Amino acid sequence: MPDQSMNGGSPPPGKSQAKRAVLVLAGAYLLFFITPLGVAGAVPRLCPWYRFTGLDCPFCGLIRSLIATAHGSFRVAVALHPLGPAVFAAGLVMLAGAIGCWIRGRSFDLFRVIPGGRLTALVLALAWLAWWLIRIVY
Repeated sequence: MPDQSMNGGSPPPGKSQAKRAVLVLAGAYLLFFITPLGVAGAVPRLCPWYRFTGLDCPFCGLIRSLIATAHGSFRVAVALHPLGPAVFAAGLVMLAGAIGCWIRGRSFDLFRVIPGGRLTALVLALAWLAWWLIRIVY
């Protein structure tokens, strides 16, 4: 049994990381085949929070915003969800980091890929929460 303490206790990279990277790439690739205008009007609201309360959840509009960002429609993307383009950019950074780790044969650690690590993730999560609360009040 190989010693896993050398790479932080996580299992060595292998087929599972490759499968995850392929799935993420396939999902990102699909964003280009869905038109932003078609999504904005044709897709019903499936959010259980919205159906129960009538209020948007923190993620309402995010998928449509990601699709608009993938197509370069930044004004539409921000109108659908102000954090959509930032989430799209963060996803690209994480994807590049995962592919880089996979190529080098290292295990992927999300907080090493994000500049600032855990502090950046915490600040972004608090900003997201604040934005949602402001959205509910106004």
